[in-house]
Amino acid sequence: MGNSTGDKKEKATPQKLKKAREQGRVPKSRDFVSAISFTAGFLMLIILLPFIITTLKDYLLKAISVATQSRLSETRYESVLTETIPTLLSVFLPFGISIVIASTLANLIQTGPLFTTKIFHPRIERLNPWVGLKNLISPKRFAELTKNILKVGIVGWLACDVVKHAFYDLVLTIRLSLYSSIIYSSELLFDYIHKTAILFISIGCADLWWSRWIFHKDQRMSVYEVIKEHKQDEGDPQVKGQRRKMAQEILFSREQAIKRAAAVVTNPTQIAVAIQYEKDTDSAPRVVAKGTHRQAEKIRSLALKHHVPILSNIPLARALNQLELDSEIPEELFEATAEVLAYVYRLRELDEPPKP
Repeated sequence: MGNSTGDKKEKATPQKLKKAREQGRVPKSRDFVSAISFTAGFLMLIILLPFIITTLKDYLLKAISVATQSRLSETRYESVLTETIPTLLSVFLPFGISIVIASTLANLIQTGPLFTTKIFHPRIERLNPWVGLKNLISPKRFAELTKNILKVGIVGWLACDVVKHAFYDLVLTIRLSLYSSIIYSSELLFDYIHKTAILFISIGCADLWWSRWIFHKDQRMSVYEVIKEHKQDEGDPQVKGQRRKMAQEILFSREQAIKRAAAVVTNPTQIAVAIQYEKDTDSAPRVVAKGTHRQAEKIRSLALKHHVPILSNIPLARALNQLELDSEIPEELFEATAEVLAYVYRLRELDEPPKP
């Protein structure tokens, strides 16, 4: 039993994965979210670059024009200041919106629609400094630190590589006009950001795969846990045996009730109601068994087995089906029920069972 409870080599069952998801424990990669957000910001920069250049140029020219005037007008000064916030918002707000949308989509790609408040529930173990220290020096933290160091190193190497190949041209930009120098520097910067985006996406996808692999590894179960969960889902064998015994007892009691019934009223196949009436003991007919669809078929088969008359009466069958088991038939149904019983008694006298 020690091996079966200790070695967790079995894949997690859907039930365990569902419980983990309900608790907010799902595989997620921060690097994947960061990569998608960075790429979205880069694409937004490409799309909006002409607008950004034109907007900032117009604003700066206006600000410089106002600042270089010999006699500074308070009205023009205030107009420049009032344009500052709208100008900055028009430039940077699209980046913020695109990054928020991209990060939301990246999380949806990883986890799907998920909302749970259990991750915010207070847990006492979080206050334990020993647990916090163990998490701080855990292998996962070390792997995360190593990954971040490698990422920073590769990004730095990319920057050096781009500058190295363009160093000669960068030196020659001093001979160019300011506008040409800005255009060349922008192209160089775009080349660097493009390569960085590809790097981040590659790292993010790899980290997403790694996070899912680690998550499923941590969720592995021992053979004992799988068997225990299977028992919980299917039910304990002893409980199942008791339920089976109760079902057999109910079936036997219903069969005995139908066997003693005076007649079975049907709808003709959707509803079946067995009624019993003993002149010497019963003050009124009683409903001893009833059912719909499959249960109705079972009642019909038991009635045929014990040669209980089966009569089709749709309104009466529907009305009797509304009554509780072992309840007496109300006065408003006496006439219709009496007709059925009278017909059954005539058949018994003739010893001719009706055809269902």
